[in-house]
Amino acid sequence: MGLVASCASSAICCAGSACCNCMCGTCMKCCKTSHHHHMRLGYLVLMIIAAGFGILFLYEGKNMMTPWTKYGLVNCDGNSESVCLGVQTVYRESFALALFFLLMLFLSIPGGKFSAIINQGAWIFKTLIIIAIFIITFFIDNAFFDVWREICRYVSMFFLVIQIIILIDFAYTWNEDWLNKYEVSSSKGYWGFCLFFFSGLAWSLSITIIALCYYWFGTSSECGVNIFLITLTLALGSIFTVMSLTPLVENGSLLTSSIVNIYIVWLCWYGLVSDTSNCNSWNDTKSTGLTIAFGLLVLMIMLLYISFREIKKSDKQTIARDAAEVVMAPEDEGNEKEAYKEDEELDRRMVYFHVLMIIVSMYYSMLLTNWGAANVDGGAYDNDNASMWVKFVALWTTVLLYVWSLIAPKVCKNRDFSSQI
Repeated sequence: MGLVASCASSAICCAGSACCNCMCGTCMKCCKTSHHHHMRLGYLVLMIIAAGFGILFLYEGKNMMTPWTKYGLVNCDGNSESVCLGVQTVYRESFALALFFLLMLFLSIPGGKFSAIINQGAWIFKTLIIIAIFIITFFIDNAFFDVWREICRYVSMFFLVIQIIILIDFAYTWNEDWLNKYEVSSSKGYWGFCLFFFSGLAWSLSITIIALCYYWFGTSSECGVNIFLITLTLALGSIFTVMSLTPLVENGSLLTSSIVNIYIVWLCWYGLVSDTSNCNSWNDTKSTGLTIAFGLLVLMIMLLYISFREIKKSDKQTIARDAAEVVMAPEDEGNEKEAYKEDEELDRRMVYFHVLMIIVSMYYSMLLTNWGAANVDGGAYDNDNASMWVKFVALWTTVLLYVWSLIAPKVCKNRDFSSQI
């Protein structure tokens, strides 16, 4: 029987592998993608599944884990069960993911065929590894994950800067792609309309959200700080948008500025939702799901972008693009003859990619737990001013980095910003 079971399991694994290879081959032909993209997409799918389970643990962890406490698997030590069994489970999952990507990092460092095989296949085995590590974390005391929460909090501040850099690169790439289509296409009116329409749409949404922020967070004369923060956000977005349209700026554009502007407006709302004062009209609402959804949406867009965006030669190389391209796939020149070829450039970028995914594993736990201040009894977060100011620091950092990307070619005249990586 053991032999039969072993053969059956091997057959299932082989069938699954063959199915995946077939699907990947079809996708490569239809969507003009490569194994470089599929590797990243596989890890992204793992993160999406983990995020889904993380949300489930956050809301239902108390009900799911309570039966296991009688076996001594989890000891709450007098803490709230919703925090101990819900929020702490999110940290355990985050720790399991970080350990998994650390393992993949070490396996990617040697490079060569072995590292390529490990990165491009064995997805069922990888999933089982994550599950095994996650189960093992329940034998670790909760005090350890209090420390892990603080580590995640500080590392996530660094990740916000990475996310900002990639977002700015995304905005530049979107604008450049449509601008190139406008210049070479016979339908210039269509692409010109698209550029102005989406720029106007982004700015209209930004102004609408700003107006709602005044209504939600600044209706009283006692809400001076909130009113100042909202007004400052509006002013900063207006300033860099106007700046990007002046002849003095080489890389500026209305669409790029509009995308960056709506991101900082979202950060403004995201920060004010965490305000603990009476000025926050969202205090008594169940806003947890909305804040989690928007945060995860931005994160997943960023991960999809770095998974599928290839490094291509560009006439408008920016500082943001230079930094973002570290973890992106190398340009596919169409001469890949085998899936598992030795590729030093790919090996190097996969090491960087796994470093990024370790940090993402930490950051996503902060997204789900309101930067370590979650108490989701009744469906709403406990607000926290520290969380609020982290988001506003991220907002101001976004503005500084974007403005620097605009003025850097003028300030650093000796640097060649049309260089290629």
